[in-house]
Amino acid sequence: MLKAIEHLKSRDIDNDGLLEQSHNEDWMDTAVRAGKIVYSQACWLLALNDLSTLLSYLGKNREVDKLTHLSDEIIHGVEQKLWSEQDGSYLDIQESHHSDPYRILTQDVLFYLIAISQNTFNDSLGVHRHMSKSQDQRLKQQEEGKEEKPKMVHESLHKRAISTLDSVRNRVWKEKWPLVTETELKRTGPWVLKPYQYHNHTFWPWTTGRDASPK
Repeated sequence: MLKAIEHLKSRDIDNDGLLEQSHNEDWMDTAVRAGKIVYSQACWLLALNDLSTLLSYLGKNREVDKLTHLSDEIIHGVEQKLWSEQDGSYLDIQESHHSDPYRILTQDVLFYLIAISQNTFNDSLGVHRHMSKSQDQRLKQQEEGKEEKPKMVHESLHKRAISTLDSVRNRVWKEKWPLVTETELKRTGPWVLKPYQYHNHTFWPWTTGRDASPK
């Protein structure tokens, strides 16, 4: 897993903390998007946090510190480059030759909000210091009732999260339906998708509903 981390780090070709990708390299492979994609950074961040938790349980504090530093760089990169003050939302930076709008709002930017506030033990909003403690220290603090209370989300990130949610609600919703993208995609692959087909300005019940399973 650590070798996999090193490989992914090498995909940050300009050392700005963000992974660059070519077309069809994330799970949304029919969208043909390339560049710096918010969803991909969120996946990267969640993977680092989860691996850090595992390594912390194993007492690998040196490796945990390295991954914590890397996570901080990712968040810094997203906040510096993928936040759009004009749009009030996090937006992908797609390659300039892409035929779709250069910066288009997609529903899956919300995954970044999950990545930075997934839980209170190893989230990336200033609680990383918990991860550097050994498991024995944490258990002792829990038993003594002295474990530090998790911090609230940093105020500026909290405002950006609320603004992003509002932007998605205002721009990605059509009447009563939450859609995948704010506009129809001009280009898709590996096959051409018509508007309102999967990944092209359509509705995802499994991501937008609290519980889409049959009762």
